[in-house]
Amino acid sequence: MYSYQLLQLGHPKTLTTLDKIVGGILYCPLEPFALPKWRESPEFREFVVSFGRLLPLEKPSPLADKAVIQKLMAFSAGLTGKVTTLLAQAAELAIRQKTERISPDLIEQAAANGTYKYLPQDAEAEVN
Repeated sequence: MYSYQLLQLGHPKTLTTLDKIVGGILYCPLEPFALPKWRESPEFREFVVSFGRLLPLEKPSPLADKAVIQKLMAFSAGLTGKVTTLLAQAAELAIRQKTERISPDLIEQAAANGTYKYLPQDAEAEVN
């Protein structure tokens, strides 16, 4: 008999749906918890820079720059999953466009064309 361990991440409705799809065999002895939204801070900047080191780009990206941080906050609403997805999509664009570095413009392109297609006005509506 095989045993698999699965770390469940995501929205509670998604996890419930996934559990139904696999026939109710998902079990996690830990209570789920939500990560708090990021705010523009030294900790957020450090997170972005650290995550950027994992991306397969040949040139360093100015991820600690205020313009990059503000774009990420605007397009992600401070949600960790959206931040990392935007950075990954921007990195893919940087590779495809042969710039090999992430810029504020590439983050904007990733937000407009990527998985979330998240616009700053959506973030404002979510907060209110």
